[in-house]
This record gives sequence, C-alpha cells and structure tokens, in this order.
Amino acid sequence: MTTSDSRLLGLTLLTFSTLLNSTAHAVEEGQLVKKDGRWEYVSAEDHGLKYLLLKGIITQSEYERGAQVLETKAYL
Repeated sequence: MTTSDSRLLGLTLLTFSTLLNSTAHAVEEGQLVKKDGRWEYVSAEDHGLKYLLLKGIITQSEYERGAQVLETKAYL
C-alpha cells in the first residue's frame, strides 16, 4: 500500500466515522415577525400537536398529517 493509498483510506475512515457519530438536531419551524418595533421569533408549530407526539399519543405520520392540515388551514 502506497502513502497516497493509506492517506485516502484514512480520510475515508475519518469521514465515515464522523458521519456515523454525528447527531441530527431538530429545529422548530417559525418566522421572524416585527412586533412593537422589535423582531420576534414566532413558532409556526402547533404546541398541542407536538405534545401529543412527544407523549406517544399520536404517531409521527399522524403528526405530519395534522401539521399539514393546520398549515393548509392557515394558508387559506
């Protein structure tokens, strides 16, 4: 094995180990709204629906379907 091959192998292993050990962080959706002369972050997520999901009362697919219904309703 040549030096360039071992460097490539090392870089590949480092990349895979980084990808396997990384964690994904969920970010709450929302928007910035100007209120009383200041910008505030306003959550677009329904807190009741999120609570039901976190407590295991509804599934992820039910949560997504409910969020889509609420988004469509808000758009209309």
